[in-house]
Amino acid sequence: VALWVLFVLNAGINYQRRTFSELAGYEIQESTVEELTALCEDLITEINGAAEELEKEPVLTERKMTETAVRAMQRAGESYPALAGYYPRAKRVRSWWYLSWQQLQGEYSPFTVEANYNGHMPEMDIPSTVCHELSHLKGFMREDEANFIAYLACRQSDSAAFRYSGALLAYIYSGNALYKADPEAYLSLRAGLCARAGTDLEEHNGYWRSFDG
Repeated sequence: VALWVLFVLNAGINYQRRTFSELAGYEIQESTVEELTALCEDLITEINGAAEELEKEPVLTERKMTETAVRAMQRAGESYPALAGYYPRAKRVRSWWYLSWQQLQGEYSPFTVEANYNGHMPEMDIPSTVCHELSHLKGFMREDEANFIAYLACRQSDSAAFRYSGALLAYIYSGNALYKADPEAYLSLRAGLCARAGTDLEEHNGYWRSFDG
């Protein structure tokens, strides 16, 4: 009973709250092929720009990365009051194999109120995943909302690694939607990705495919 109460108070009850889009003043509607195409074009521009900056930026240590994630979320809170406030540093899960076999990049613990991430997955996945998990600490439990919040936070970060990771996260979902609607448009746009992004996306897909089944 105690565990059930903790889950409801620290996670479950938030599925009934107002959505982030409502609080932020965004209207959700179906996208046209033209809108998806324009979105993917913008994301590719963001990805390529951040990838170029990455060449000059030192690799983030684990501590620096979690601290940068906190700053990114706090900066997002300046634009979106629902995200404002205190954030703890996310924790790297030691049993990474458990998360990987479950196809999980991270995990929010409602019993300890902690944001956890899979540190074994490809490097490009980590910054956006940490911001995703931190968004759960603000009560946004829906995965699509957490992904969108992660993109917003990464986009405003001073770190090129975070902007790169966030834009790739958004591109994966937007690109998949465009591919379903217009495969030719998707393939044409994908050719515009820089070599680094193409390699990182292949690594991303290969890593998660290795845990299928």
